[in-house]
Amino acid sequence: MEFHEFPTVYSVLKQNGLTDESPDRFYAGALALLRAKASRFSSHALAVEHNRTVCEWDWMRGGSPYFKVYPAMIPLLSGVGIEVPVDYLRLPFQAFAVRLPAEGNPLVIDDQYCVRSILACDEQQAETEERRVYLWIDVGEREMGDSPVLTYCQLECVPGIQIEEAFNRLPMERDIRGVCVPRELQARCLRLVVSVSGGR
Repeated sequence: MEFHEFPTVYSVLKQNGLTDESPDRFYAGALALLRAKASRFSSHALAVEHNRTVCEWDWMRGGSPYFKVYPAMIPLLSGVGIEVPVDYLRLPFQAFAVRLPAEGNPLVIDDQYCVRSILACDEQQAETEERRVYLWIDVGEREMGDSPVLTYCQLECVPGIQIEEAFNRLPMERDIRGVCVPRELQARCLRLVVSVSGGR
């Protein structure tokens, strides 16, 4: 069975012959450029791009771990309850991908797009000790140059609140050029990630 891979900016550029740098050099350079831009002007889009770059680099540095989820398991794993404290949500890796099947995937939008893969990333700010879990969702939309347009959602992991409340505390985010992934579908993606992660 064929499964979708998570499309990083680096992998797309590499595949198209647009970079010959190592992942470490590429991402270090990208973050330096984003920080330089952020020092001149503040932008929500820059902050989003920074978060995505950090998550992708963490994933690649960790060996790009992933889980494949077969069609029959998707409804079960994406339907679990998440009324548990967010403190219990511990990802098995700092960042990992969930790869979904090319056929038989019920996570669809208007019968036109389907969730292909998800990158989950656990980030903690050293200065504030604030913890957030990001989900980067690929529905197969691409822009010029075959660059992936991703939707993301984030959990504000405040001790004492439940996972569902953490999911609902922060606004839904998506790239302004992208397909709108309905909130309920984002919630199903979150439940899938929670199921794969298990409790530790």
